[in-house]
Amino acid sequence: MTAARAPIWPRPGRAVAVTAPAGRVEPVALAAGLEALRALVGQRPLLAEGLATAEGYLAGPDQQRAARLGRLWADETVDLIVCARGGFGSSRLLPLLDLPAMAAAGKCLLGFSDITCLVLALACRGLVGLHGPVLTQLPRLDQASLADVSALLAGRPPWPGRLTGQGAGGGVAEGPLLGGNLTMLCHLVGTPWQPDLDGAILCLEDTGEAPYRLDRMITKLELTGLLDRVAGVALGGLDAAGQSPPEHLEALMNRLRVRGLPLVWDLPFGHGARNRILPMGARARLDGAAGLLETGLDL
Repeated sequence: MTAARAPIWPRPGRAVAVTAPAGRVEPVALAAGLEALRALVGQRPLLAEGLATAEGYLAGPDQQRAARLGRLWADETVDLIVCARGGFGSSRLLPLLDLPAMAAAGKCLLGFSDITCLVLALACRGLVGLHGPVLTQLPRLDQASLADVSALLAGRPPWPGRLTGQGAGGGVAEGPLLGGNLTMLCHLVGTPWQPDLDGAILCLEDTGEAPYRLDRMITKLELTGLLDRVAGVALGGLDAAGQSPPEHLEALMNRLRVRGLPLVWDLPFGHGARNRILPMGARARLDGAAGLLETGLDL
């Protein structure tokens, strides 16, 4: 896969919009997230119609959630769309969206976790997608992650970026940055929206998964041959705190070390307070000895 092109970065006077493509949004979390976003952007965000709609564990029916996102994408006053939360349901929108047209329009989409499938779908169609904080995560972010969001909102994308983790060896590799939530990546395998990982720096994070489930998922990527195609692997947080408990980490590292690829763990992205923005589809460099992930090299 060749590197994707940069989106149109937020411009002065343009709206920052919020929508919910996946799980229902709890009112208290929504209010806190909107307050945090308002403080960063200096104005009230544009809220998608029916943002607080709930249908079971989803933020409304599939067609309604897809239509919300589509309307914001077509709104010429909007440059950046922030997803309210992850949860479940984004992948159900993939057949309902005109992804080539969305990629051609060049807007910024910010989100992670369940939103991974939307971010990857854009990246694999030629537009950098932003794997980073959702709205409801903003109130608990650390300063470095908030600085990423603040810079983006001001139209000053924070790339090239340097994220430091723990090196596990394997040398240095460079390629398009792809991946995100491990569960969602496995969910896409075998579908028309499976990403092309040839030569990619594969970044992975997750939460709420037992070690044996992490083992099962990385084994699936191995059995399908996808791990044979990547140039290196970058691991973020593996639990709700954004940490990597030893038993969770070993479930992945035991399978990855033997491949001899550049490998870095404990990088600051995931479900905890550390969730730096990763430009999916842009060029990245991974140094397994130095424990360094450099992102957005071509932005």
